[in-house]
Amino acid sequence: MPSSPILPWQDTHNPEYRIAKGWRMLMYLLLPPLLVLCLALPFILLKGENPSLVGAVILVGMCLFFAAVILYALFDTIKGRFIIGLREISQVGAFKTKTLGLNEILGYRLDDKYIYINPKENYLPTIKISVSIERHLEIIQWLDGHYPDLDRTETEQATAALLADDALGATPEARAAALARAQQVAWGLNIIGGLTGAWLLLYPTPYNWAVAAGLLLPALTIAALWLLPNTLRIDEQKNSGYPSALVGFLAPSMALLIRALFDYEIVSYAQLWPVVGKVAAGVAVLLAIGSRIFLFRQGAPTRTILAVLLLVALYGYSAASMVNTVYDEGEPTAFTPHVTSKHISSGKTTTYHLTLDAWGPMAAGKDVQVSREYYQLVQPGQPVTVALSPGRLGVPWFMVLEE
Repeated sequence: MPSSPILPWQDTHNPEYRIAKGWRMLMYLLLPPLLVLCLALPFILLKGENPSLVGAVILVGMCLFFAAVILYALFDTIKGRFIIGLREISQVGAFKTKTLGLNEILGYRLDDKYIYINPKENYLPTIKISVSIERHLEIIQWLDGHYPDLDRTETEQATAALLADDALGATPEARAAALARAQQVAWGLNIIGGLTGAWLLLYPTPYNWAVAAGLLLPALTIAALWLLPNTLRIDEQKNSGYPSALVGFLAPSMALLIRALFDYEIVSYAQLWPVVGKVAAGVAVLLAIGSRIFLFRQGAPTRTILAVLLLVALYGYSAASMVNTVYDEGEPTAFTPHVTSKHISSGKTTTYHLTLDAWGPMAAGKDVQVSREYYQLVQPGQPVTVALSPGRLGVPWFMVLEE
């Protein structure tokens, strides 16, 4: 029978782990030139200029700040390392070293970016290790062989407490079945909700059906909360043991919001807000009843209440806007204003805008958003066709007909 491989901490005193070699080389190549650029930039920009004292101070201060950040990152790349000793572990940084005795470690946690090593006492430091460190899986394997995964432990403890809760069922088998059923429902709602959100954002065809699905999924999530009030929750609470249907509600609502903001123009938001308020109030009542076990218990987390309020506001606006526009059966009125100018807005997304002269209820100088293709086609001075509709919920809206 072959022997188990010898791992670094088993045959080496104080094995060290540094930032992965590829990242180190990238930092060594990029950071020194960036540091020189930050230090030289004030001289380059102020050469031959006569700026105000305040402007010069702000520029020099910003450049020195970024130079300090770059210098810190460079020192951390050079000195940074994690060391597993015989009696302690150490994390060496640019200017500081954190140390924990092996008997002072409570356990560890993982996420997609970091390994967290938690101490037994609050006054001791928590060590946070980036997964970009070399051979980080070895560190996880060492931790797993010596200390508990705190997230897994807390989840197991919370699940055990749930399975002892008589509200879930009269017997352990009934409680386990109730919890499994809630997990299956949450899984299904989250998967379908995520797919619906992607459908709405990426390829909403047929449009009316995609919007209808986006409106329906949050309603189904609320219905599931009503049917499974003791086991299913709307917010995501880590290690609680309770399955969450958050994605089933949030993903379609966010996608509807983006469609409402980018696909249609509202004439007056002052007319829209009362409608949004009514829809949000109705959803708030339904969601509060479905989440009553978690909202109204003693010591309910503030974040649970805030999560419900956020979801209510999000869906209230999205649903009111989309029902008002997509399912409007009123007869639109056509106007033909002229384009006075056009511009592009850039940020996380790029949007294309035409500025129109006065038409119907809109004053001159109002922007409308159009597609990239139509933006390139239309030039200032040309007329465009705008359709003004009354709105299914009585809130007038309009859109440019890209003919």
